[in-house]
Amino acid sequence: MKNKLITYKSNSYLMDYSQLIKETAAYVGKYMGDHDLSKLSFHNSDHTEEVVEAARTMASYYNLDEHDTAIVTLSAYFHDLGYCVNGKESHEERSADIAEKFFREKNVDIPMISAIRGCILATKLPQSPQNLLEEIVCDADLFHLGSDRFDARNKLMRQEVKACGYQVNKEDWRKGTLQLMESHHYHTDYGRKFLDHKKKQNMATLKQKKNLIQPSWKKKKIKKTIKRSIKQNRKVIDPNAVLRRCSE
Repeated sequence: MKNKLITYKSNSYLMDYSQLIKETAAYVGKYMGDHDLSKLSFHNSDHTEEVVEAARTMASYYNLDEHDTAIVTLSAYFHDLGYCVNGKESHEERSADIAEKFFREKNVDIPMISAIRGCILATKLPQSPQNLLEEIVCDADLFHLGSDRFDARNKLMRQEVKACGYQVNKEDWRKGTLQLMESHHYHTDYGRKFLDHKKKQNMATLKQKKNLIQPSWKKKKIKKTIKRSIKQNRKVIDPNAVLRRCSE
């Protein structure tokens, strides 16, 4: 899909965007502080700030005007705020609703609020951006897949999932992460140009780690084979030879 930029010409062009962004940052920070986020080791203020930074970087790359830069920045601040209330399920819709309520109180007009809602809702997997602003926020949200921070962020995501009551072993987690990365693609030219290469490297590293882990059933088979060989032959066993036999 080619990048399309929809510009919303409205009274919002007369707003003090810098002040609105400051007030938004303060509101989002307080909102997070007022909720128990102890289980959210990934979807917290660090992730929000990273997405905001990424959105601003891409806004600069595309030379967006002040109005459209504000849209992607404000959307980035709010995009995961719904996690604070009832967790992952339908959090994008809650995030959009929280954002709309806040911006209505700030007298932001409907076209700009609609644009912000669109950016937030587009991040729901599978992502479905319809214009450049939405593409920017979507790529900002999964920016870490193509960055040096991927490994650390992926570990935090697994830690969060476990804290929320889901038990996933490393083998299954890496398999699921690879499936996500293989099905994902960056929507912007920026993402394809600057993030894709590192994302492929991260995937290769993950596949390498995944291949080093033997399934539990194979581990048991290896142990049994070693024990049986020791009992029968009383010889020193080469684990690699056993592994090859069990892999056949």
